[in-house]
Amino acid sequence: MIAKVRQAWQEAGREGEPRISALVYFGLGDAEVSMGSLRRYYSFLPDGGEGVAVSALRSPDAIRAAVRAFADVGVTELVLDPTVPSVDEVDRLADVVL
Repeated sequence: MIAKVRQAWQEAGREGEPRISALVYFGLGDAEVSMGSLRRYYSFLPDGGEGVAVSALRSPDAIRAAVRAFADVGVTELVLDPTVPSVDEVDRLADVVL
């Protein structure tokens, strides 16, 4: 998909490079709280949000691997969205990625 976006960008005669963004959920605190939060938010989906809930990144290694993988395919902006409603999640994330 990223190659198609870049090709369309060039074909349109645009200068520079397009911003390629992606979003992933993470939960480095309590996994059940994290999953419950996503299930509630996505409860309107046919699977009750289960697919989204289980796909969130929940370990430092998973986060590091995802950051690398998104960068490798050309994502220029990765939003890591916390699923646990605590500022501590941001601190945990900073310890992992900084």
